[in-house]
Amino acid sequence: MRSINDTNIFGGGLILPYNTPKDNIIHSNEIFMYYLENAEAIKLISSGSYGYAFLLKLPDNIINDQTKKHMLYRKMTPNKTYGEPVNMLVVKFQFIYEHVSNPRLKIPVKLADIQNEINVQTDITFKTLNYLQPICPSIVCAIVSTDITSKLRLCHLLFSKAIGITSTEKQIIEKEVMIYGVGLIAMELVYNSFTLHHYLESPNVNKLNKIKALNIARYTMLKLALDTEYNHGDFHKGNILIQLNGDYFKRMNGNPVKLSASIIDFGRTKKIHPEIMNKIRECVRNKEYRKALGYLCSPEGSNKYISNVKYSWNYFGWLCGNYNLDVNNDVQIQDYINKMKTLYGENKYADMGLEKTKKFIEGQILEFGSDIDVQIDQLFKMREVAIDDLVKTMSSLHDSEPDKYPLLPVSNSLKNSLYNGMIGGKHKRKIKSRHTNTKKIKNARSKKYRRK
Repeated sequence: MRSINDTNIFGGGLILPYNTPKDNIIHSNEIFMYYLENAEAIKLISSGSYGYAFLLKLPDNIINDQTKKHMLYRKMTPNKTYGEPVNMLVVKFQFIYEHVSNPRLKIPVKLADIQNEINVQTDITFKTLNYLQPICPSIVCAIVSTDITSKLRLCHLLFSKAIGITSTEKQIIEKEVMIYGVGLIAMELVYNSFTLHHYLESPNVNKLNKIKALNIARYTMLKLALDTEYNHGDFHKGNILIQLNGDYFKRMNGNPVKLSASIIDFGRTKKIHPEIMNKIRECVRNKEYRKALGYLCSPEGSNKYISNVKYSWNYFGWLCGNYNLDVNNDVQIQDYINKMKTLYGENKYADMGLEKTKKFIEGQILEFGSDIDVQIDQLFKMREVAIDDLVKTMSSLHDSEPDKYPLLPVSNSLKNSLYNGMIGGKHKRKIKSRHTNTKKIKNARSKKYRRK
């Protein structure tokens, strides 16, 4: 497993630079280009048919230079590090294959798909930002370009400094940039984190912590639905980041759980039908969390793609449970094998046999566990304890420096100002304020406003 260690960062979100003249607002894209042009290192961290993901790092001399503070993003963490400069970003780069088939892709990547993912992730960030610990990384820059000059400049700045890309891959990129449009998304780095897949596969993590990580990931997918009415829709373990040393959950004695989860990749995310959402909320009220998760995985949960979930154990079994698949029923198991071959190809599942498949499914059922309702209910309670502490911490900091630290929950007016210039230009994102005076803000901190 690999991670970026920074034990001071437990929250999320990025703030655009402040202390700039009101009539000279700097666009977030301009700030990102400053990061790109002055990057000390750009490291490839993953690649696939979707494109490339890079870690971009600014040198310390720029981070520490007070004259450059108007060109640096700021941390949005619920502790003393709030407002400190950000030195690293994650950059997702991909080509736009609008009307053509590319041999490296099974499906086209269209402009509308990229724009929808940007909008969904931004919406989720805002809706889960109340205590400065959003469920997903915040996007600070989005660039979509078909102009040849802009594409060449962007690719040159990104790939000329990139470490980890082969010369053959660079040649392919040089050809494709002349043909296709490009899309780039820059977002905050989730520090000290691993994908759920890598965390579970690590020999250095004991079984108890693996089970804890799985339940925290399930809680987070359920919380996404409750807070935003979105169903992520692509539940494989590479789309969940497990963050270490965090304080998202706290036990009654005040000790942090030291694990939390963030969600990434919203290309398949859809709104949940109101009838299904009502059923999920009813399950949560009755503490039937396992049943609620089942609704997320049901075919009518949000989109047609999820109807394949009961055949996709290698991706979704950890979240959805056994889906009533009887390992002792050879007819059902053979049907499962046939469906997998139809969905994903004969070659990929050519060696699937009854006994091997039974063993695989039994492992998934065991991984899901029988006490999930109890474990997730404890997480809901520990989240409330953590929120109480966050409110107290930020209130104390606010009392000492009211111009620097905000009160929690974050007001809608502050949300507007935080993303001024983000993606849409110099216009502020308008959010209708529900908290117009101090009394209402204090009331919003009470538990009845936190959990529906």
